[in-house]
Amino acid sequence: MEAPELTTKIFERNTVRLEEALDGLNDEDLLIRPEAHSNLAGWLAWHATRTADLIAEAISGETQAWLAGGWRERIAPQFGDRDTGFGHTVEQVASLRAGKDDLLGYLHAVRERIGACLAGLTPADLDREVPHYREGRVTVASLLVILATDFNQHAGQIAYLRGHLKGPGWRN
Repeated sequence: MEAPELTTKIFERNTVRLEEALDGLNDEDLLIRPEAHSNLAGWLAWHATRTADLIAEAISGETQAWLAGGWRERIAPQFGDRDTGFGHTVEQVASLRAGKDDLLGYLHAVRERIGACLAGLTPADLDREVPHYREGRVTVASLLVILATDFNQHAGQIAYLRGHLKGPGWRN
């Protein structure tokens, strides 16, 4: 198995984990903070999906789903075209009022884009440098690492928040 195929499998599993973490939460639950400085479950889902969307854009060169699919207008028109939430203040985190259906719709659109862009990668593509929304230029391989690790971390954070709000969940 080559790295692009492995990353595709990891991303698919991480996407399922995020969906499972959101299972049982409603739109109001997505806005609850256990502490005043905590991230919202909805914001975490948005942030993870935004980052994956920009990774797909960098690798494929195609317009991000955020813009092409009209998700920005539905989810967070207050945030910029390249905003992923990195460095957001407590107030900016709290300003996200996206509903669960829109967050899941956006996640599914990004999952399709990730699958399509990774399916065409070759091992030689891993060393190719591409634009990065914060760091200038990075290799495709470094983006695949971010896709595999950061997305999983945020899905776990959502699962933790879900447990805090609703008690034992899908792993019970």
